Amino acid sequence: MIPQNLAEITHQVKLLTQEVGDFVGSSWRNEMQIIEKDIADYQSNIDIEAEKRFAAGLKIILPEADVQGEEIFIDNPSNKLKFVIDPIDGTRFFVSNAPSFCCQVALVYEEEPIISTIYLPVSKQLFSSYQGGGSFLDGKKLEISHQTELERTIVLAEWGNVEKNQFKWELISTLADRCKRLYCGTGGIVPFVATRTYDAYVRIHNHYKIYDLAPRILIWKEAGAKVEMFDVGDTQVMIAANPILFEKIKQILTQ
Repeated sequence: MIPQNLAEITHQVKLLTQEVGDFVGSSWRNEMQIIEKDIADYQSNIDIEAEKRFAAGLKIILPEADVQGEEIFIDNPSNKLKFVIDPIDGTRFFVSNAPSFCCQVALVYEEEPIISTIYLPVSKQLFSSYQGGGSFLDGKKLEISHQTELERTIVLAEWGNVEKNQFKWELISTLADRCKRLYCGTGGIVPFVATRTYDAYVRIHNHYKIYDLAPRILIWKEAGAKVEMFDVGDTQVMIAANPILFEKIKQILTQ
């Protein structure tokens, strides 16, 4: 069942996320071991160590919850309560000495996020939220953009691997023709959809990893966004925006 003390658990997870994130930040631009797992997909020894530190700390905070990460697999698949960890989201940036990476954790129940923390080690900014408690950046309450006019909309877009690239590009181009600006980005800039830096987020990707998306989804939802994933043909699309803008973008991408 969902823990009753979400606010207290969130506080403890925030402290842990900052602690592990500061370790990651202190390791940035230093010598490290880098593994190329796939095309443009990297892992470093810092990722592995950070994930171990997260797992150990989270087990102390909430022993009954399982822990899942890139290298850690859950012991009890039937457990509905688990932490999901992305120790460095944006490892490509991290290993390339670019600051656009973050550390993120979510507590999920039945695959739905109920606690989220996202920490940017370079700027030391901390996003946090829990179910029903709102979203915050360094203690300041967040609210999603109220923009509803497409021609004034700033969209942050992300799409994945090279398969079906032409179709993905056609979807993105269709949207770009209708909105004010469309930026492409990932890693540490994505949570800023909740700060009105962007009016909407669109993700076109066929590979869903819960530790990538769960922390972001709760931050956006608790800031007032409608977040939904759906199929366009055989491609998965996710939109995060205020409800009116959400429906307008969805109509463009599914027409």
